[in-house]
Amino acid sequence: AWASSLSRFSTHVDSTRDYLKKIWTKEKKLDDLRRRRKSASAEAEAAEKQLSKMSWKYKISTAQIDSLNGLRAEIRSMDSEIMAEEAALRDLKQTITRFWMGSKFSALLECSEKGKIAADFAGKTINLRLRAQDGTSLGAWFVLSEPAYRSLPSPLEPKRTIDDDAANTTDTAEALIRHALSTSPTLLFLHGNSGTRALPRRIALYTALTARVSANVFALDYRGFGDSAGRPSVAGVAMDARAAWDWLTRVHGARPRDVLVVGHSLGTAVAGMLAAQLGREGVDVRGVVLFAPFSSVKLLMQHYAILGVPFLKPLAKLPFVPGTSLFLTDPEYEIPKLTQSPHTDLLADSIAHNFDTLSQVPDIVAPVFIAHALDDFDIPHEHADILFDALVEARLPPTAASNSTLGAYHAGSDSKLDSDAGMDTYTDTDTPPAVHRARLVQRTEVPHFGVLHEFVAPAGTGGRRVVLLKTRYGGHDVGWVEGVQDVLRGVFGFV
Repeated sequence: AWASSLSRFSTHVDSTRDYLKKIWTKEKKLDDLRRRRKSASAEAEAAEKQLSKMSWKYKISTAQIDSLNGLRAEIRSMDSEIMAEEAALRDLKQTITRFWMGSKFSALLECSEKGKIAADFAGKTINLRLRAQDGTSLGAWFVLSEPAYRSLPSPLEPKRTIDDDAANTTDTAEALIRHALSTSPTLLFLHGNSGTRALPRRIALYTALTARVSANVFALDYRGFGDSAGRPSVAGVAMDARAAWDWLTRVHGARPRDVLVVGHSLGTAVAGMLAAQLGREGVDVRGVVLFAPFSSVKLLMQHYAILGVPFLKPLAKLPFVPGTSLFLTDPEYEIPKLTQSPHTDLLADSIAHNFDTLSQVPDIVAPVFIAHALDDFDIPHEHADILFDALVEARLPPTAASNSTLGAYHAGSDSKLDSDAGMDTYTDTDTPPAVHRARLVQRTEVPHFGVLHEFVAPAGTGGRRVVLLKTRYGGHDVGWVEGVQDVLRGVFGFV
C-alpha cells in the first residue's frame, strides 16, 4: 500500500496529462455537436420562412412539412445529446480535479503517515503484520513497556519486524515480544474512527501508558485504516480485534489475565464486542477500559457534536423529517433516558455501521473501567452513565436486577458499599432508585478532578468490579489525563 502511494504520487503528472487529453476529446466532440446543431437550426429557420411565404395551395405539400419536422426532430435530438455531453464533461472535470488534488496532496500525506507507520520509532516499537480470520492483512505496533525496554541490552539490533505473510521475522523481534509479554501486562488498544495508529496524539498516549502504567501497548489499525487492507465494517473490525487478541495470547503466549482491552471513542464499541465474545467463551480477561464511550451509534448520532455543535439538531426543525420522540432508554436493561430525542430517527436508521455496546453488556463479565470527561463536546458524558448503569444491572442477581432500577442517579451519599449485604438490599422494591444506587455504588469525590463511582458485584456473582470516573476536564481525549491513567493502574492492580 505504501509503495502504491509513492507510485501514485510520482506518476500523478502523467495521469493528469492523460485525463486532460480526455477532456480535450470531449470538448472537441461537444463543439462539433454545437456546430451541427447551429447549422440544422439555421436550415430549419430558412425552411420555415420559405414555407411562410408560400400560398396556402403549396403549404399542403407534405414534402415541405416533412422536411421541416425532420429538421426540428434532429435539433431536439442534438439538444439532448449536447446536454448529456456537457454533464459528462462537467463530471470528468470534477473527477480529474479530485484525482489531481488527491494524488498531489493526499498521496503525499498518505506516504508521510505510512512512512511513519513503517518506521521503528525510539527503538521501542516493533512494526508487525497479522491476518484476520478472513485473510485480511492488518498492520499493528507492539510498543514495549518502559520496564521491559529498560531491561534490554543496548544498543539493540536495528532490524525488528514481524510479518505473518513472509519469512523475514527476526529472532530478535520474537524474543523481544515474548520477553515483554512475560514481564509486563499488555494493553490491546483499539483507536477511534479518525486517522491511524500513527497519529501523533496516539503515539503520545502509547508513550504515557508504557511509562506511567508500565504496560506494553498493542496498537492495531482496523481494516481500511492505515496500512491495513480491506474495507471497514462492524463484523470486520470485530474480527480484526479478535485477530489481535489471538496474536497476543495464542500465537505469542500472553496470559489472558495479563491483557487489558482498551477502547477509545469508536474503539469502545469494538472493545465491547471483543469483551462480550471472550465472555461467552469463558475467557478470563484482565479487564476492559472504555475511554469516552457511547452506548450505541443510533443514540450517539442524535447527540453527536462537531466542535460542540450538535450537527443533527437542526433536523428537528424540519416538518418533513419523521421521528417518534425516541427516548434514550433500553427496556431490556431498564436504562433511564438521557434526554428526549430530536426527530432524527430517519437518518439514524440509515447508518451503515450500527455499533451497539448496550447489546453486548450481558456477555461482558470482565471488570470494567469507564472514564468520561464532563467537557467532552464530541460524545456526551451521559453515555458513560448509561453504560455504567447497564453493567451494574447485569451484575446483580436475577431477582435483584428485576426489582432494582438504578436510573441515571448519582446520589450524594458517600455511604460505603457492603458487598456482603443480604438480598433485602437488592430486592426492596419500596426503596427509591437513588437510595438503591447509594447502597450499591460507592461514590468518591476527588476535589478539582472528578467523581469516582465503584460497584463490586455481590458474593456469588464473581465479584466483578465496574468503575466509572467522571472527570471535570479532559475533553474527548480523557485517557490522556495522567490522573485517569493513575486510576486505571489502581483499578487493575498494575504495579
